[in-house]
Amino acid sequence: PSGRKVSLSQVADVQDPIEVNGETTYEIHVVNQGSKAAVEVQLEALFPPELKPLDAEGPTRFTVEPNRVLFEALPKLAPKADTTYKIKVKGLRAGDSRMQVKLYSQDHATPITKEESTRVFGDE
Repeated sequence: PSGRKVSLSQVADVQDPIEVNGETTYEIHVVNQGSKAAVEVQLEALFPPELKPLDAEGPTRFTVEPNRVLFEALPKLAPKADTTYKIKVKGLRAGDSRMQVKLYSQDHATPITKEESTRVFGDE
């Protein structure tokens, strides 16, 4: 074992359900539970057509695209340290929408993935 264990400890939407054209913010907590620094920690969030990312904040710069938010890699996350990413989205269509978060790091061959669903309701 490498002593590195970075994980997605929480992916949660602050407000759920939301109405069509309403907004909510996803809070994503990333924790390094290992005894060594995690290297090149990168976060990507993917959104279905029903959810539109508007803005984000986090420990690194990011780009907001129509269906995804990509944060630049964090060079190091110290042992036992954590960091938080926030992504603001708008509900475009009624339904149960699932967003997906992918966490990449040098220590994982495949990304760690978590999903969170948000219910968007209309006036019907």
